[in-house]
Amino acid sequence: MCQRPCPRQRAVAREGETGLLVPPGAPEGLAGALEAVAAREERAEMGLRGRARGVERFGVDRMARAYEDLYDEVLGR
Repeated sequence: MCQRPCPRQRAVAREGETGLLVPPGAPEGLAGALEAVAAREERAEMGLRGRARGVERFGVDRMARAYEDLYDEVLGR
């Protein structure tokens, strides 16, 4: 994952662990990050770590529990 740094994205991307962060409006930075990822032998593992972190933080089960908790709170349960 190569993306611009922002709070929501940092919840998933961890620099060098699950992806690379690129400043907005920096096409050279994006190109460099893509080249760096392509050159890394562990890029597949980086992708797997990114996916696992995304599922952990934003998976269907977690989102369903969050909605259930919200409904319970709103309904005063």
